[in-house]
Amino acid sequence: MISNDDLKDWADALPAHHILGIGTDICSVARIEKIYHRFTEHFLRKSYSKNEQSFFYTLPDHKKSLFLAKRFAAKEAYAKAFGTGLGAYVAMKEIETLNDTIKKSPRMMIYGQSLHHLQEKCHGHDHHIYISLSDEDHYAMAFCVIALVTPSIAL
Repeated sequence: MISNDDLKDWADALPAHHILGIGTDICSVARIEKIYHRFTEHFLRKSYSKNEQSFFYTLPDHKKSLFLAKRFAAKEAYAKAFGTGLGAYVAMKEIETLNDTIKKSPRMMIYGQSLHHLQEKCHGHDHHIYISLSDEDHYAMAFCVIALVTPSIAL
């Protein structure tokens, strides 16, 4: 059995997180599929990172639309969590969501000017982005939390 002192020691070793923003998005898979079929490579190059594009091409055809829709929802959820939406501070192709090769859970990376703006918003503190993806029938959904990571604090 774990004692209260053991739990306190364990909790003291964890970094504290301060939530900077929360965002969510739901996306129609059919809408993304329609956009992809209309604009094909242009849509991929404008909206998805090179790593996302590379992984997309390895998928069987029946999984491609869902992959794009989940990543599109993730990008929108991140932009909402960031607080500005897409545009001057957040670029679609600079937000990348791929599955961790070991845990198989999604992980989000930010690159380029979008990363620069995130670092400014974090005022030099480390950050962590939590991302959850889901789908049901004809919809893809993403939930994103941007957290500042600070040294552990005593409870």
